Amino acid sequence: MTLFMAVCDVEAGSDKLAYERLLKNLVKTESVMPLFIGQIFETADLEIMIKAQDVESLNDFILKRIRSIKEIREIMVYPITSFKGLAQFSLADFQSSYSAQDTAVEFPLFTVKLDIEPTKDIEVYQELSKITMSDTVLPAFLGYTFQQADFDIGFYFFAMDIQSAWDFIMRLRGIDGIWDTDIGVVTRIKSLVSAKDMSQVLSQ
Repeated sequence: MTLFMAVCDVEAGSDKLAYERLLKNLVKTESVMPLFIGQIFETADLEIMIKAQDVESLNDFILKRIRSIKEIREIMVYPITSFKGLAQFSLADFQSSYSAQDTAVEFPLFTVKLDIEPTKDIEVYQELSKITMSDTVLPAFLGYTFQQADFDIGFYFFAMDIQSAWDFIMRLRGIDGIWDTDIGVVTRIKSLVSAKDMSQVLSQ
């Protein structure tokens, strides 16, 4: 199976409705497994990570489960290859480290689109894959994006706060071979699979 990231352009004012309808539609099938959904902070559009057996199954799933929602105007889908999970333990454990008075803390997912210098893709990927968790940042996963024009590697991580995220991004920008970064923030993240299924995906 291959991982795909789908970004949905939602009609202004219909964000909550589109989100709720997607939650009902994004159900696992024999060949497609939606992993999570979240809201992109900058644009209020929606981002969905999907694991699919093949492109045909994914296309059928998108037509029936996503494009059928009238509040969604456009969808951009890009594959993630050489996917690697980086989480050393569950997000729940990371959240509990910063919970106050037994109240769960919801951390946003930061998405970093990396533009890589030609000939240095493998070197940069290997360097990124070595990054481990710190007290304030939990690297989640990374992967190549298949021949995308605007970026080459996607890196995803959770952070305790904006300052921690900024410091971490500055660390990434210091890696030899990284030309540029484009940062996004995903909030209202909802897992669409069991913790076991998600763990299996991250461990592959």
